[in-house]
Amino acid sequence: MPARRTVARLSRLLPILVMGAFTFLVLPNSGCGQGIFPEVTGSATTTATSTSLSTPTSTPSPGPVLQTFSMMGSGTAVSLNDGTCSHGGCASSRGSCLCLKLEGSLNASLIGKASWTAAITINFDDCPSTGTASGFCCIGDGLLTATAKQGKTMNIMTMSINGDVCDDPATSDAAGDDISVQANFKILPASSAGKFAQSIGTGRFNAFQDAATGDTYVNGNGAIQLVSPF
Repeated sequence: MPARRTVARLSRLLPILVMGAFTFLVLPNSGCGQGIFPEVTGSATTTATSTSLSTPTSTPSPGPVLQTFSMMGSGTAVSLNDGTCSHGGCASSRGSCLCLKLEGSLNASLIGKASWTAAITINFDDCPSTGTASGFCCIGDGLLTATAKQGKTMNIMTMSINGDVCDDPATSDAAGDDISVQANFKILPASSAGKFAQSIGTGRFNAFQDAATGDTYVNGNGAIQLVSPF
């Protein structure tokens, strides 16, 4: 009888023991109640990669500043001779060129008071009429050089000029017609010196010569980028 009662008790406890063992097996493998299965979390862990942007430690220095340029002056005609001012061949249609030379003084931006010379080769063969009797415009080119001494330094600004050389019939008198020059200019650093040895610039140049007196008036306006070699 005692044996039967023991077997009966064990048979009643067996389902409870089986359920307990199953519960232990399915518990997550973490915390106090660790089971045999690893814990599965609801969100994946991601590793963030940070990208650092390098910030320049120094600010680059600004380049040369473009400045307005102007000049104004007066002078006189030195000579008007046959041929080119460079003494090379004349490339006009019939080989007729003139060399007009001028000189005087001027006041200009960045150079101040300076002396100037100009030598302009004029194509005297291919000059269209302005539409007025005896009025015409030829094409000319050449060099204008302004020179000023600053202390021990000789500042020289050389510019090429290229444009119209016109005879003004409205100014005709016994001495002849007045002449005007309307041209573009470009500063030539290779032919300049002092503070202008590395500078560039461009603009418009105008000159007017009184035929009766030979007096010449010049002015120009443009822009210059001064790059001092000092």
